[in-house]
Amino acid sequence: MGRMRKWVAWACVGVGFAMAGGCGDGEKEAPKPAPREALPPGHHVTGEDSLLTNLPPEAVIVFVNGDAMTRRQFDATLSMYEKLSQMRRPSRSPEDNQRLSQGRAQRILPEFTRRALLRQEAARLGIEPSEEDIQTVSVRTVSSLNRKGETLEAVAKELGGDAGAVFCDIVNGDARDLALRRVVAAEALTVTEEALDAEMAIIARYNALVVATNAFNQAKAAQIVEELRAGRDFAEAAKEYGEVSPEHGEGWCSDCLEDIDTPEIVVWLKKAAEGDISDPIEMDDGLSVVKLVKILPAEDDFDVTRYAMSRITLYIFEAQYENATREEMREEMISVQVKRVYEELVTRLYREAAFEYPHGTNLFPVVSRPQIRRSVPAVNGPTPGVGR
Repeated sequence: MGRMRKWVAWACVGVGFAMAGGCGDGEKEAPKPAPREALPPGHHVTGEDSLLTNLPPEAVIVFVNGDAMTRRQFDATLSMYEKLSQMRRPSRSPEDNQRLSQGRAQRILPEFTRRALLRQEAARLGIEPSEEDIQTVSVRTVSSLNRKGETLEAVAKELGGDAGAVFCDIVNGDARDLALRRVVAAEALTVTEEALDAEMAIIARYNALVVATNAFNQAKAAQIVEELRAGRDFAEAAKEYGEVSPEHGEGWCSDCLEDIDTPEIVVWLKKAAEGDISDPIEMDDGLSVVKLVKILPAEDDFDVTRYAMSRITLYIFEAQYENATREEMREEMISVQVKRVYEELVTRLYREAAFEYPHGTNLFPVVSRPQIRRSVPAVNGPTPGVGR
C-alpha cells in the first residue's frame, strides 16, 4: 500500500464512507448510471425532468473517462462546501449561506471534472505525494478554516458522513496535485545563465521606468496643487490631469473619519477647512490631490460628522523584484515555467478526455434576472501597470 493510501486512512478515520471514491483503503469501481426504471415515472433526459433535483441519488451526472459523479456525490460535495463556508464565516446566517448555494452548485461539476482528470493522470504516471506535500496541504487547509491546532481528522468528523469523505478526497487530491506539478514540470526546473541575465536586465529597465514615471507624476501632482490653490476650478483640472477615475473631480465620497483607510487623509481632514486642497497623498490606487468640499455635521440620520471630498489621482507604480538576488529570480522564473507547463497539461487532458452526461448538461433551472442598465464613465489615461 502506498504512502498516500495510508495517509488517507489515517486522516479520515471515524468518518462514514459509504460513497464511491471515498477515503477508504480499497478502490471501488465507478458507479454505473441508474437504470431507467429507477428514475421517476415519466422521466426524460431533457426538459424540466432532467434538472438535477429530479434525479435519484445513484443517477450518474457525468462520466469523465469512465469516472462517475452521482447525484449523491454531488449533494455531499455541496453539503461539504456549505459547512466549510460556515466554518470560515461563523457569523454568516444560514439564510445567507443558503443564498450562496446556487453559485456553489454550478461550480461543482467543473471542479469534479478537473480533479478527475488530474487524478487519472497522476495514476497513469504513478505519482503519489511526499510527506512534505501532505503536511503543506494539511496546514494550509486547516488554517483556511480558522481551525488552527485542529487536525484534518477532526474537521472530517465534524463534516460527517459523505461530506467528510468528499473533504478527504479533495484534500488528498490537493496533496497529489502538488506532486503532479513537480513531476510533470521537471523539464521547467532549469534556467540558463543567459536567460537569467536577460530577465534581470528586463527588470532593471522596468524599475528604471517606474522610478522615472513616479518622479514625473509626483512633480505633476505638486503642479496641480499649486494651480488649485491659485484658484483653478477643481473639476476642470481633474478632466485635464486625472488618470484614475477623473470623474472623482466632480465628487468622490462622503465619509466619517472612522471609515477612511488612508491615515494621511484622516490627519489632513482633522485640520482642514472647507475648500482646502491637500498636498499629494499616496492611496491604494495612486497619488491623489484631495479637496475638502464640505463638512457635514452630525444629524438625525447620521450621528457622526462626515466629509464630502473630491480628488484628482495620478498613477504610481511599484518596482518589481527590487532587491531580489539572482537565485531568488531563478526560483521565480522556475515557478512561472512550472505554472505554464502545468496549465498546458490541464489543457491537453481536457482536449483528450471523454465526457458523457447521461441526463444532459442543463441540470440547473434558468434564473432570470432583471436587466440593470448602468452608465459607466470613461476613464482617461493609460492602463494601470507597466507591461513588459
